Amino acid sequence: MGLTLFLLLGMSKGAHAQTNVQQGTLVDSMRPLQIGDSIPEALWHLPLQVANHPPTGGKDTITLNDYRDKKLIVLDFWATWCKPCLLSLAKLDTIQATLDKGDLAVLPVLVYDYPKNLPSFAERRGGWPWEWPTVVNDTLLNKVVLARYLTGFGTAWIAEGRLLAVPHPKAMTRENILRAMRREPLSIQNRTELPLTN
Repeated sequence: MGLTLFLLLGMSKGAHAQTNVQQGTLVDSMRPLQIGDSIPEALWHLPLQVANHPPTGGKDTITLNDYRDKKLIVLDFWATWCKPCLLSLAKLDTIQATLDKGDLAVLPVLVYDYPKNLPSFAERRGGWPWEWPTVVNDTLLNKVVLARYLTGFGTAWIAEGRLLAVPHPKAMTRENILRAMRREPLSIQNRTELPLTN
């Protein structure tokens, strides 16, 4: 797709430090969410470092609040070496192509991998395989906010300001995404809630 990679190497040390302090402060005050919980206002506004933001914006940070007007936000936790993760993102890319552009926001979140691996990942594919910014250096979403459901990879769905679902991969279908966007009841199997440890 020829998207320019905006890597964090160009981000100032001060911006990195500020984002890390904000995430650290929020980590200390954040509790893991349960399905149905409201997304805390502080989490909506937390700066998230990104790579490969489309050239139209060229940002190196975003917030969830940038996507708050979408009918559904899907966070997809992935790594460059994780085949099921790549299949999940390819499936979301295909689904999103069939929907109105403004309805669904997909935010890949790189976990258990390094941002420095992203340029070679894109190069091996002849360009970036999707148009979404990828959240990198996350210390909060996967390990704190979704700690009740995710031990690594998977998706989380946010709608109307709440954690709507943390579905099993088989539940990620166009039909279920459309139901979620229309606020229709979902009959999907969510991931099992995990015991929290200190």
